[in-house]
Amino acid sequence: RGEYIVGSRIFPISVYCDFNIIKIGQPTLYTVQCLLPMNVFNEKIFTIIWFWLVFLTLTNLKSVLLTILRNLYSKRERFKRHILVKRFVFDYLSADGILILRLISENISDLLTSE
Repeated sequence: RGEYIVGSRIFPISVYCDFNIIKIGQPTLYTVQCLLPMNVFNEKIFTIIWFWLVFLTLTNLKSVLLTILRNLYSKRERFKRHILVKRFVFDYLSADGILILRLISENISDLLTSE
C-alpha cells in the first residue's frame, strides 16, 4: 500500500505489506507488517555519500573563488608593473636611454641587457 511505519519516507524500515492467500478457492487479503533491514544500511550509505558530496561541493567552490581571486590579483599586478615600466622608460630613460639599451641588446643577450 505504500504506507511506512518506522524510518524515513525515502528509506522506510517497517512497512505494511498486502498479499493474497487462496484458501478453499477464495482469495483472502492479508495485511502484515514487513521489516526492511537493508534500508537501514542504505540510509547510512546515502547519508555518508550526501555529506561527502556537500564537502566536495564546498571544497570546489572554495577552489573556484580562490582561482578567480588569484587571477584578478595577478592581472592587477601585471597592469601595475606595466604602468611602472612605462613610467620608468618615459620619465627616466627617455630616448637616449632606450637607444643605449637597444644597442646593448644587439651586442649582448637580452638576459644581460634586462639585468
